[in-house]
Amino acid sequence: MWVLVISACICGLLLYYKLCSPLKYWSEKNVPHPTPSLIVGNLGPAVTKKETFNKLLQKICLKYDNHRYFGFYQFSKPSLVILDRKLIKEIFIKSFDHFTDHDDFLPKGTDTFWKKGLFSRKGEDWHDMRTTLSPAFTSRKMKAMFHLVTECSERFVNYYVKKGATISLEVMDFFTKFDNDVIASCTFGINCDSLENENNEFHVMAKEAFTFTGLKSLKFFGNALSPTISRLFRVKMFSDEVRDFFMRVTKETISYREKTGLCRPDVMHLLIEAQKGRLKDEDEDNDDDKAISGFVRIDKSYSMKRNHSKKIPLTDEDIAGQALIFFFGSYDTVSLALSHTVYELVANPNVQEKLIKEIDYTLNECNSKITYEALFQMKYLDMVISETLRLWAPPPTLDRICVKPFVIEPTLPNEKPLLIEPGVEVIVPVYAWHRNPKYFKNPDKFDPERFSDKNKESIKSFTYFPFGIGPRHCIGIRFALLVMKIMMVNLLTKFQIIPTEKTVIPFEQSKNSLLLRSMHGYWFGLKPRTKI
Repeated sequence: MWVLVISACICGLLLYYKLCSPLKYWSEKNVPHPTPSLIVGNLGPAVTKKETFNKLLQKICLKYDNHRYFGFYQFSKPSLVILDRKLIKEIFIKSFDHFTDHDDFLPKGTDTFWKKGLFSRKGEDWHDMRTTLSPAFTSRKMKAMFHLVTECSERFVNYYVKKGATISLEVMDFFTKFDNDVIASCTFGINCDSLENENNEFHVMAKEAFTFTGLKSLKFFGNALSPTISRLFRVKMFSDEVRDFFMRVTKETISYREKTGLCRPDVMHLLIEAQKGRLKDEDEDNDDDKAISGFVRIDKSYSMKRNHSKKIPLTDEDIAGQALIFFFGSYDTVSLALSHTVYELVANPNVQEKLIKEIDYTLNECNSKITYEALFQMKYLDMVISETLRLWAPPPTLDRICVKPFVIEPTLPNEKPLLIEPGVEVIVPVYAWHRNPKYFKNPDKFDPERFSDKNKESIKSFTYFPFGIGPRHCIGIRFALLVMKIMMVNLLTKFQIIPTEKTVIPFEQSKNSLLLRSMHGYWFGLKPRTKI
């Protein structure tokens, strides 16, 4: 009996030590940090749904506003949150070789298909794959896809034009179906019609793959919560059914194009070209920065064409993995960005009126047919999109994993040199940065004028990063902006967007999603425009 009691006590003490020991990490390094709780670390309010993750991190950032960084615990995993612009530049760009990787959501070996994607690749493997894929996402390649995106956008807008009356709809659902069909067309060359047939296989698989609300959001904390449990239950980012679907579609598409000689200006064609070694680097023209948006600029201080870069051979599984990750990166983010744009246009009718005037003027100059060049010359549209991405940035945080020891040298009183060890995650809290009054006056106000030609140069570097920072910025930035801008132009050409009985203003964030999502949905009305 006593043996059992003593054994139970010893096991309890060992368990307690295992749970407590990681939570001493920042104390032992004398790094300021909020007091963590057992198991959940500093995520308690978010785990219990008392607070959204973004709001929680923003409050903690305000508490440590006079520091350059602070410690944070995602469950038992220590992370370093960065609050200093110069330090962001040092870590994410100048010393990128020390911080090349993203955090692993899932432990190694649990989902090999997920690891095929560019997002999950590490070190030289990531660099070589990025070098291989980058030529597929240049401005010239996006221009070639312009008509594919335009056709899909016009089809979706005309679906409601034919109804001939004001329509009330949940626009997030509308934009998600639109994004599904755009990606299906521009990636695989598959024509879906998710408005007429929302149960088409592509849309069903996409919803299964990319819905991460409730308990499914815990996948993103699998490594932080418990790598052992993730391995034990074989937690995967995507189900076998989803993996098999994308593998089948990829192989069928490749086979069909090889047999028929079909050449279509889409992502699959570019990936097949890369597989065959025929996708070449190209010098971007002067319009490239315009395609990346007026202020959403990519820092090119770290060259992707280093001497030891090499392009690696792509297997069919590699192509399927990249296509799936491309889909993954835009499915929720683009539809959410469009939904938030619509929300702000309804909440700020003066902005919508001004944007409609610019659209009408541009279309008149283009003989009623928008062109690629005209789209990216629309300054106010760019300002509206840029401000939407500031208030409602798609990624809640940006992360990097230390792969080589790095020392943060002291610059403030009471600071000491801080050694960041390999395996430690550094975080940039995007939501908190974009709403920091030190960098954006009246930060909770939607004000596109921040990004006017007159004002945007006053925005300090390394304070605005909706598409990431440095070499691992979003590879699909040009495509995302292309899709958002075309849809807004075509939608506002035909409709004025108005509030309905179901519209909820002001915005309330959902506590069940990691991404910035409305608790009440996005219900608005499309009122047919009567042009004079």
